[in-house]
Amino acid sequence: MVQKVIRDRLDAILHWNISLVGGFLGAYAILLHVGNFGSAQTGNLMEMGAELVSMEWFNVLLRLAALVLFGLGVASAYLLTNFTKINMRKLALWVDAAALALASMLPLEPALVGIYPIFFASAFQWGVYSGADGFNSATIFMTNNFKQSVLGWLQYGLTKDKEFKRKAILYTYTVISFFLGVVLGAWAVGQFGIYSAYVGFLPLAVARTFIAVGTAPLESETPEETAVEAAEEMEEAEKLKTSLRKRSDYRDVRQAAAYLMRVRNSYSSSGRSFACQPFNVRTLFAQIWEMSRRLENVIIEQQSFEVLIPHYDREDGFFYGDPPYYDSEYVYDAEFGWDHHVLLRDTLAKCKGKWLVSQVDCQEIRYLFRDYQILDFKRIHPMVQKYAPGKQFGELLIGNYDLLEREREVPLQMSLNELLGETIPVEQILKERMIPCKNRTTNL
Repeated sequence: MVQKVIRDRLDAILHWNISLVGGFLGAYAILLHVGNFGSAQTGNLMEMGAELVSMEWFNVLLRLAALVLFGLGVASAYLLTNFTKINMRKLALWVDAAALALASMLPLEPALVGIYPIFFASAFQWGVYSGADGFNSATIFMTNNFKQSVLGWLQYGLTKDKEFKRKAILYTYTVISFFLGVVLGAWAVGQFGIYSAYVGFLPLAVARTFIAVGTAPLESETPEETAVEAAEEMEEAEKLKTSLRKRSDYRDVRQAAAYLMRVRNSYSSSGRSFACQPFNVRTLFAQIWEMSRRLENVIIEQQSFEVLIPHYDREDGFFYGDPPYYDSEYVYDAEFGWDHHVLLRDTLAKCKGKWLVSQVDCQEIRYLFRDYQILDFKRIHPMVQKYAPGKQFGELLIGNYDLLEREREVPLQMSLNELLGETIPVEQILKERMIPCKNRTTNL
């Protein structure tokens, strides 16, 4: 267990070290090459669009080449990682070193040409060093790292869950390391100009040392200590396995994990088509743990609604129904047709307690629930925002009680004019409200 903790810590430190390298590469590119950022393509694409409009064709071609090199870096990292047995962490350091050396030899004009190697190396580094300690984290740009850092500390403050603290620490130190790399790069450029690239060899050498330490056996441990730790890890594993078996069949746990991966990696969580980036299930552990605590005292039953609702119905009860939306039932594996919509209405009609149902806004549903309260509204359609930004669709809230009851019970502030039922000049109101006090008057 101790050995694992040490290796995890070394892995996190290595990640922070590589983030420092990422900051150095970014500063070197921006300060020496007219503000061009070699570690991302957002600015490059924006400049390309502006130059395309201005018909600066030569610059457009230069930026297109930078885009291609960045893409080649991403593709190379992916192919070598998945189809070779090369130590990618070591190789990424050599790629960064070669990029810095080559950048020091290239001319400063045109500005983009001098950082072509950095475009490739940054993308390659991103593909290899994509996270640490179970969290996804880039080392070449910091926007998401900063976001996750803020969320981590906020979540830890709200829940006191140490998992969120661990997340916050990883992302915070990643941002700090990147910033230190920027500072180092800025200092080096100011001192050595284009040859400041060789200063970047220092954090690369440190990273290589951490890789060597992290892959070597821990010399501080004797064979006996290693055997004890192995036994302790086996004992912990058996305890976990026993706990899982008590709560459910182990196969169910494996199936649940597989289902989670399937849903998370599918488009719109449908489980039917797959078009997303690779996903590490460990990043959800903190969220799963929080959900498990929230659902600790919740009873989950798999029953048909016409059986479940009457079973729990009482005068002080409340039911919320979210059935398949009308004319969209084909999305679900379970059959749910018009007869089921009618059956749901008839089942709810017998309820002693209150109920609320959400449905799509259409004439069929409005007619079906015509005898009940209906509140209509529109909301953003999240499924089509990429193709039709701002598109909305109508929804209905249907209930057997006054849906605007709370709004009607909100106290209203009545003005003095409304109370009197007439309009009176403000000066007259103030004059009439003069109150004598010890031979003098005071305005209220």
